[in-house]
Amino acid sequence: PPVLMPGKQPDKVKRLLLPEKSETNNHVTRYLAGRGIDRDLIDACIHRGALYESLPFHNCVFVGFDEKGIARYACYRSTNDMKIMGDAAGSDKRYSFRTTAKGSILHVFESPIDLLSYMTLKKMETGRWFPEPMLSLGGVYEPNADPEKRRLPVALQNMIENHPEVTGIALHLDNDQTGRAAAWAIDQQLKNRYNITYEPAPKGKDFNDYLMHMK
Repeated sequence: PPVLMPGKQPDKVKRLLLPEKSETNNHVTRYLAGRGIDRDLIDACIHRGALYESLPFHNCVFVGFDEKGIARYACYRSTNDMKIMGDAAGSDKRYSFRTTAKGSILHVFESPIDLLSYMTLKKMETGRWFPEPMLSLGGVYEPNADPEKRRLPVALQNMIENHPEVTGIALHLDNDQTGRAAAWAIDQQLKNRYNITYEPAPKGKDFNDYLMHMK
C-alpha cells in the first residue's frame, strides 16, 4: 500500500506560564522608580496588566500581548542587585513588551527598562506621554556573518507585519559592540523598505544609564 506522508502541521500556540502574582507591587514600584522611571508610567503599566510583581522572589514581570490582547510573552528581572533575568516558560518572543500607541515611526529597544526610560525622558522634555509606538526586543545578538543566514528579531518582524502604518524605524539599541552590530544588521535588511535611523543614548551604555545621568 502507498505510504501516506503527514501534511505540514500548523505552528502550535505556545502556552505561556506566567509567574504567580504578588498581592502588591511595592518592590517593583520602588525598584523601577529607583531606576528613574516615572511613577505615573509605572502605575499605567501595572493598570494595563503589562507589569506586575511576582512571587516568591518579587521580580518585575513585563508582559507582552498579541493583537487580540492575550498575554503571549513575559520576561522577568530581579528587583535587587543580583541581575537575575530571563523569559517566562512558554513565552512567544514575537509578542515581546511594547506600547499600544499607533504611529508611523517605530522605536526599538533591547529591554523594557530602556523603553520605559526613553518614555520617561520624553515626558521630562515635553510634559506629556510619547505618542509613537515602541517595542522591546527582549535582547539582541551578534548577527550571523553570512548575510544569507541573518534574520530579523522575531518581535520586530511580527510588529512590522502587523502594522503597515509604520514607515520608519528608530533603533535605540545599546551603545556597545553587540548593540551596534545588531542595529547595522537590521538596517541592512530593512533599509530598502523603511527609513532607518540609529539613535543610541547620548551618554552611557543605554537609555536607563542616560536617564540616571539626567536625573
